[in-house]
Amino acid sequence: MRVFGRGVLAGSLALLSLSPLTTSVASAAPAPVTAPSGQAPLSAAQAAALSINVTDHVIIVMRAQPTAPDVAGPQAAARAHSVTETEAPVVSELQRTAARNVHTYSLVDAVSATVSPGEAGRLAANPSVSEVIADSRVRGPDVAAPATSSDPSSDPVPSSLPIPPGACPAPGQPAYIGE
Repeated sequence: MRVFGRGVLAGSLALLSLSPLTTSVASAAPAPVTAPSGQAPLSAAQAAALSINVTDHVIIVMRAQPTAPDVAGPQAAARAHSVTETEAPVVSELQRTAARNVHTYSLVDAVSATVSPGEAGRLAANPSVSEVIADSRVRGPDVAAPATSSDPSSDPVPSSLPIPPGACPAPGQPAYIGE
């Protein structure tokens, strides 16, 4: 019994003594590195190339859209933290590619920025990004125009709903305020 025990013990020690060699051999070959987004990390040369011609105004909509909790409380704080964590790798990449006007959003898990066409394409290929869309002005109907119909049922906004002050632009002013 003792001989068998020593043999098993000796065999186990021999295997344990080989395991660091096996680990060092396996770790000698570098494993392919991927960013948290699942996309290959941006090299310095790629970042430099994507920092040229930064002219495209885009909105980067993240794939993960957490549910909207109550306005306040622990669920709201957890959602805000989740949104920040999801956007962080994209914001970091935007900083490396000289993106301008970077703005994060929390109502929707999205980031807007001015980027190069190449960076817009790279972001669109990112598995954690749902879509990259043009950030353009959207002009609504002219609020100063009188209604063309006297039929109240054709009014898109029922008059029974109060419109909060400042919700609509002043007559003659654009609906978009920004750059």
